[in-house]
Amino acid sequence: MSKTQWLAYLKPDYKAAALVEYSVNKQIFVDSIRASSTCPYFRSRLPDDDPRKPILDHEGYYITPYQPGDDPAHHSRITSSRQKKQWRFYGWTDDDFNVLPIEYKTNKNGFRDVHFSNEPGVACFGCSNTFGTGLHSDQTWPSQLQKKLGQKTWNLGIPGLGLEPLIWYALNWLDEDLPNLTAIALFVPPLGRALRARFKKEQNYFFFDRWKNLLDRETLNTDIKHEVLDGVIATSQIATNVAIKTLELIAKNKNIPFVCLTMDETPANDWARDMQHRGPQTMDSIADRMKDKLQLKL
Repeated sequence: MSKTQWLAYLKPDYKAAALVEYSVNKQIFVDSIRASSTCPYFRSRLPDDDPRKPILDHEGYYITPYQPGDDPAHHSRITSSRQKKQWRFYGWTDDDFNVLPIEYKTNKNGFRDVHFSNEPGVACFGCSNTFGTGLHSDQTWPSQLQKKLGQKTWNLGIPGLGLEPLIWYALNWLDEDLPNLTAIALFVPPLGRALRARFKKEQNYFFFDRWKNLLDRETLNTDIKHEVLDGVIATSQIATNVAIKTLELIAKNKNIPFVCLTMDETPANDWARDMQHRGPQTMDSIADRMKDKLQLKL
């Protein structure tokens, strides 16, 4: 299917987003990943006392107890006795099956880490399995890798959107925010995450989403939908390959190691609070694999 045919199935306001390249300043980008992914409800009109509303603390961090897929609406769907026992087995509820809290705390740049600085460390790129959806921050693989290496790691995970926003960030602001990187590590997201971006002029940010999410909601002939979704996945594979190569070249330009790990190399041994993402034990295995790969290149 050609690009023209593909666009023919999309609503007119989405066609512009597919054809136009935007030049974005840093604050718009930060607000965009917050509102779209790392800090849900950041730009919402929820009242301030709504528990979903992110809170800005005195140090400049945004704090929320929720992530897409790991919120009360999702938890309420875990209803069977078997699911609840698994939930408790993995430590996400108390003995009465009350869900235990998780704090999602993002820095001034929208990432789940302390505020960026010139401290030497490893930049850890990836999706929600890097960000740590359904996990406490100290259970993520970047945090566990930090303990194993004995040096700072920087969590640059963005949930749900693939690698394109991360590459956008890395090419524009990585040197400015983290000038003393010692390595770049990437945990590759799953395919099917070809990005689309809609600019919300009234709120001055982009809403980042995936073409697949749109097509899942569209009423299309089944054969057409499958054909277009196949195109989305193929596009995602190309974009992922380009992103991996881009990060490799950034590392080469800095004369630092680059390592890459795929989800196939690290099957899940346990599960996060949402029962969809990898759990703390699996994160520990990912950190071990990353450490081994890094040490081979040092």
